[in-house]
Amino acid sequence: MKISVVPATEADRPVLVNLIQLYLYDFTAFKEWDVQEDGRFADHQLDGCWTTDDRHPFLIYANGKLAGFAIVDGRSHL
Repeated sequence: MKISVVPATEADRPVLVNLIQLYLYDFTAFKEWDVQEDGRFADHQLDGCWTTDDRHPFLIYANGKLAGFAIVDGRSHL
């Protein structure tokens, strides 16, 4: 299996927004997050991903197919 990690551009924002909805849904197994009236979870703030130097969004591909995302945050203490 070939894994590719590609920097996401602002043009990829709609893809990230959709993937984050799936991510938030998965977390409902651990958190009591409810969907809003429009059937979506609250939008994650992506603005800083392209306007600050310490947040870096990536799209992950497996064998050329979209498989996920990552947002690397320089403020993390892990």
